[in-house]
Amino acid sequence: LPGGVRFETGRDNGASALWARTLARGTVSHDAATLSRLWDAMSGAAAGVAGRNSIGARAELLSRHFARGFDLFAELLREPAFPTAEVER
Repeated sequence: LPGGVRFETGRDNGASALWARTLARGTVSHDAATLSRLWDAMSGAAAGVAGRNSIGARAELLSRHFARGFDLFAELLREPAFPTAEVER
């Protein structure tokens, strides 16, 4: 999606990087530790990405876990929690 440093101002500088780093750190239903265990069980990972001109999200996992992985990835996008402890960290 359009985003990243190009769209930031002095007031919100770093917001894209913060979003990318905390996206996969919790959802309404799962905390960071649980998400980590779920992705590990699928030999996968998910993360937000932020660049100069865009922001996005990516996931990698074994194809045999596609259905479960897709659901979990969709949860990250639909219901991110951005837990205070993770944002402060």
